[in-house]
Amino acid sequence: MGIATMFRRFPTREELVAAVFADRMDAYVQATREALADADPWRGFSGCIETVCAMQAADRGFADVLTMSLPGAEALEACRAEAYQGFLELIARAQDSGDLREDFTSRDLVLLLMANAGVLSATGDAAPTPGAARSRG
Repeated sequence: MGIATMFRRFPTREELVAAVFADRMDAYVQATREALADADPWRGFSGCIETVCAMQAADRGFADVLTMSLPGAEALEACRAEAYQGFLELIARAQDSGDLREDFTSRDLVLLLMANAGVLSATGDAAPTPGAARSRG
């Protein structure tokens, strides 16, 4: 695709980013929906975090998109808002069941995702392959 065609199709940076990451944002929302459908609050909460961290590891550009605001990309922001509301519900469910500390907040979740992105960035090519089998000790 030529640069002129690209600018005709995506007049703003936000629209281009939204188009590139649309499928990943859909998967992000789906991970939250599946976690909410899990009857076990802790398994839903922790499984969703593991899934999103794995998504960040598999696509480092996605890790950046998760931590930036793109107000001009309405569809992307709608997905982010739905996933965030789902995370709030996952937090509340895990706290209500006694599996998650009462003082854990949505800010902690944001910090966790930012920390994961930072670890991924710092480890670069030394990081294990996403999805590789893990030892359960």
